[in-house]
Amino acid sequence: MLRIIIFDSGVGGLTIGQSLTEALPFAEQILLADTAFFPYGEMEEDQLVKRVTSLLVSAVKRFEPDCIVVACNTVSTVALEKIRNSLLIPVIGVVPAIKPAALMSKSKVIGLLATPATVNRSYTADLVDSFAHDCELISVGSTRLVELSEQRLAGQKVDIEQLRQIVQPFLIAAREKQLDVIVLGCTHFPLLEDLLRDILPNSILFIDSSKAIAKQVLKVLESSPPDKLQSYQEHENKQVNRCFMTLVNEDEKFSAGLERYHFSSPEYYSL
Repeated sequence: MLRIIIFDSGVGGLTIGQSLTEALPFAEQILLADTAFFPYGEMEEDQLVKRVTSLLVSAVKRFEPDCIVVACNTVSTVALEKIRNSLLIPVIGVVPAIKPAALMSKSKVIGLLATPATVNRSYTADLVDSFAHDCELISVGSTRLVELSEQRLAGQKVDIEQLRQIVQPFLIAAREKQLDVIVLGCTHFPLLEDLLRDILPNSILFIDSSKAIAKQVLKVLESSPPDKLQSYQEHENKQVNRCFMTLVNEDEKFSAGLERYHFSSPEYYSL
């Protein structure tokens, strides 16, 4: 059976899981959420690299996946090379969809909604210099928005006025500078996309990296080794996607939300 681990500090990987299901409906997905250290954006880089590498080496031994998707911009920019050097299977990271946003924008004013760590990291600045040098970038970094995303999945009501305050710079830029594309630069944020659409002008397009990641996974699996993916497809026997969390007693909190995304109730994962 084709098995893919989707890894994040929280449940943001669910949004990538949706796109993976469209591209590879016969694959079993395992969502591994390091909720004991959520959110990653506030961890020291050395501690983060050590934690994530140890966790994924352990998970590969236990689940024997065909590839790993690191569904976290912070980990992808800080620890991806170390992870790849520690494993023998493909590891695909995520990056903010700056390039397609720049191509889509007519006004050449784009927004980036991400965690403060992603907004401030030099890697993001390099993406802008390489692919959006002709655009003005309006950045909003918010850890609170990650927390609101998790709360919504857990069935709690989101404070719309608080959400409006967070994206206020986009409202101003849309009015004064014709901002027309916003990059959802954290995998959690598509969980709030419909609420963001209600707050922001209808003319604004939202873009995230989930479909691009799914295409990259498909490309990687098709190329190594030859015919392996076709063999999996021909012997399709998909089971229920599973979720593991490193914090105990998360089942009641997230079970209903995970079920909506076709994942089982969370199981405890101990390193």
